[in-house]
Formats: sequence, structure tokens, C-alpha cells
Amino acid sequence: MINKSLIVSLWFSFLFLTFSYSQKSEEYDDLEIALANPEKVYRLYFEEEINQMPDSFLKLVNLDSLVFATDTFESFPEIIFELPKLKYLEAEEDMGIDLIPGSIGKAILLEKLSWIDNQVKSIPFELAKLTKLKELLLSANEIVEIPEFFGELTQLEIVQLEENQIQILPESFGKLTKLKELDLSDNQIQTLPESFGKLKELKELYLTGNQVQILPESFTELINLEELYLYNNQISVFPDVITKLSQLKTLHLRGNQIETLPRNIRELQNLERLYLEDNKITVFPDFVLELPKLQKVHIGNSFSKEEKERVKNLDTKNIIKFY
Repeated sequence: MINKSLIVSLWFSFLFLTFSYSQKSEEYDDLEIALANPEKVYRLYFEEEINQMPDSFLKLVNLDSLVFATDTFESFPEIIFELPKLKYLEAEEDMGIDLIPGSIGKAILLEKLSWIDNQVKSIPFELAKLTKLKELLLSANEIVEIPEFFGELTQLEIVQLEENQIQILPESFGKLTKLKELDLSDNQIQTLPESFGKLKELKELYLTGNQVQILPESFTELINLEELYLYNNQISVFPDVITKLSQLKTLHLRGNQIETLPRNIRELQNLERLYLEDNKITVFPDFVLELPKLQKVHIGNSFSKEEKERVKNLDTKNIIKFY
């Protein structure tokens, strides 16, 4: 027999939890209103047009998520880093802020930092104090160097550094063993450190638009890599290390100088998508079609009319696209 009192009790518990969550999840976009009930504020979208952050801002003792979206400050208000529970901080795009203050090291609970499309030129040493940081988004800035201490951010899972001016990655990069997604597209990178192979949890790697010619031998150790984007680089010989990436599903090599593919590409038993446009391949390697899970092959338009006809006759699954 169903215990009605138990059902009633559970129902009221559910209502309480739902109410509590909705209260906690409420997002404020007005500082004056937020400061009227400071202890109830957990998320704030800040876009006030003021010249100085008031000291009363520190009354937001439970604030854990802040989107900073105003360009009226000459420099980033460092008082923000004194918020005791801050976990998520986003500085909106094109705010003209060219410096991440060293005082960011005070925000020791920070798990996500987004500072996209500004003019940041360097990563401050104090960032290494953010030992709980899981996501670091610094795309579209003017960063030239990744410092050696970057490897101390061992909890990082997502790093986005595309559209900077980075040339070299430090050996300490290999310490980021929890990294799952890494975007280094549109930089000036020529080589990767040998320690790169230690990133065994990496699933997505974006190296588009760099100057990469070869990959390190340790690349074979990226045993969980599923997505690899290497288009618009300077690769002339298909990197044999790629054939050891048994979990690879997407391989994008468009815009290189590759002339042939090796037969052992057939070892990529999980490959689903292969992009080869704008290379120097003039004869399609038939053995590519032996890949059991292949769904799509883009091979460009550098083939003779006769070769295209031959390939079309081979392509019984209609997976080859001439782009």
C-alpha cells in the first residue's frame, strides 16, 4: 500500500529544491537591483556604464558567475578577483582590455576564464595559482608566448588559444594530462613539443592555419584523439604517426602539399570523415575505401576527367565528394 504521507513529504521536498534552484540560478543584469539583495545573487551580467566599481560590489559574497560586458573602464577592475566564491568569469569581446591583472591569482576557485577578442599580449605568472581552472578561453588576442608555468594548470580540460601569434609551445604543455579539447588554430606554430604525447585524454585538436610540417613521434600516444584538424599547414608528406590514432573519427588535411597517402591509413578503423582538398593528390588511392566506417571523403578538383570517372565507379557508397 502506498504511503500517502511519504508522497506528500517527497512532493514538498521536490518543490523546495526546485524553488531553491530557481532562486540560486537567477541571473541579474542590474547592479543596483543585485546589491539590494546581495546574498541572493549567484550570477551577474554586468554592463553598467560607470567609471569605477563601487566597494559595495564585494557584498555579492555568493556570486559565482560573472559576465563583464562594459568598456567604460580603462583597466579591468581588480576588486572582482576578491569575490570569495567566483568560479566563472567572462570578459566580453572587444572591450579593449589588453592586460589580465596579476591579481587574478586571488580568484583561487576560478574554474572558467574567458577573455576572448581583446588585445591581451601575455599570460600573467599569477594565473598558475588558479589550480582549479578547467576552461581557459583566450582566443583572438595578441599572445606571442605560452610561458613554461602554463603546465602548472593541471586541471585544464578545455583550452582555446586560436587567433593569436603563438610560435612555440613549452615542454611543460605535456603536464596538462586532463586536457580534452585544444584549439591552437591560426597561430604561427611550426613544431609541437615531444611532451605532446602525454595528453592522453585529448579528444579534439585544432591546429588549422599554422606552419606545421611534421608531427612528433609521441603523437602516436594520443590514444583517445577523435578529431584532428591540420588544414592549411605546410605538410608535404602524410605523417605516419597519424595512422596509429585508432580512435580517430575526423581527419582534416585540406590545404597542404600532400601527394600520396600511405597504405597503412587503413589502420584508422574508426575514421568517418577525411578531408583532402587542395593538396597535390592526382590519383585517388583506392584502398581508402576499405576503411569500414568511412562516411565522407572530400578530395577536391585536382583530378583529370578520366580519374574522376574511375573514382565514381569505385564509389559504390557515394561517399566521395569533389570539392
